Amino acid sequence: MKKILFSTLGLCFSVGLFAQDELLNLVNDGNQKKEKDFTIATFKTTRLYNFHTVETQSKRSLDFRISHRFGDMGLSNGSTASNFGYNAFGLDQQASIKLSLEYCFDGRFQIGIGRCSDQKIVDGFAKYRLLRQTTTKGNPVSITLFAGAYHSFLRTGDDYFNHNPIGDRFSFCDQIMIARKFNRRFSLQVGFAYVHFNLVPMSGPHTLADGTVFTGDKNDLMYITGVTRYKITNRMALTAEYAFPLSGSNYNAANTVNNTYYPTMALGIDIETGGHVFQLAVTNSFGLEEPEYFAHTTGNFFNAGIRLGFNISRVFDL
Repeated sequence: MKKILFSTLGLCFSVGLFAQDELLNLVNDGNQKKEKDFTIATFKTTRLYNFHTVETQSKRSLDFRISHRFGDMGLSNGSTASNFGYNAFGLDQQASIKLSLEYCFDGRFQIGIGRCSDQKIVDGFAKYRLLRQTTTKGNPVSITLFAGAYHSFLRTGDDYFNHNPIGDRFSFCDQIMIARKFNRRFSLQVGFAYVHFNLVPMSGPHTLADGTVFTGDKNDLMYITGVTRYKITNRMALTAEYAFPLSGSNYNAANTVNNTYYPTMALGIDIETGGHVFQLAVTNSFGLEEPEYFAHTTGNFFNAGIRLGFNISRVFDL
């Protein structure tokens, strides 16, 4: 009888403690601020193709990237099928390649370094996710800031640095990117980019022997950018990017040819393959660095001045 009495009292005491704990938990939950539910995967990677996106890597993760651009396909030169076979749609032409490492500390602040064969450029950048879109009322868009610095080691070919100081070989790019994921399939990003060259082939107005005056190359350039992604399956998405120059035209070092600052554009597809993301696209830009693909795109995409390229991204959790 005593055993039954003690067991009943113990059970009642336990139930009382459990009920008290549950009541305290409810009170505490009511006092705590509800954590925001952030939108994820506005874009699949930190770059759409050439352009950066608002995305940063997850906390303490490292992204190893390989980017490759082939030569001009020659579609604007009246090429025939035999020419395509001879150049393999640009695969036999001069190509550019870039290797880069990008590391994110806390899911919002990211840094990166890279080396590109085109213009022999070494770059470094910092990227910060200022604002993140939420799935409920709160933040309707994501905002990310970007700043990059680039140094060219070029010594041959179109080297116009000669023996100029190291500082002349630097260029810089600052960007602000604003994006929104409208639904599980469609995302859109717009932004503003500013590019500065410490030294250009020929700056300021110049007068030729025939009296023609050219404005020269510009040290400072500005662009309006647009990026979009549409998911067609769970592992594939169509992508597009476009940058409109606000800086008019430039002229080559000889000041004899009017070289327009062409808009840079790319149309591509993202393919997710487990631990990798494979990006395949056609673009009118040859360079793989912001100053190169913004300022030094020499062909019009809509005039078939395009080339094939790809990116491979592999992320490691550290």
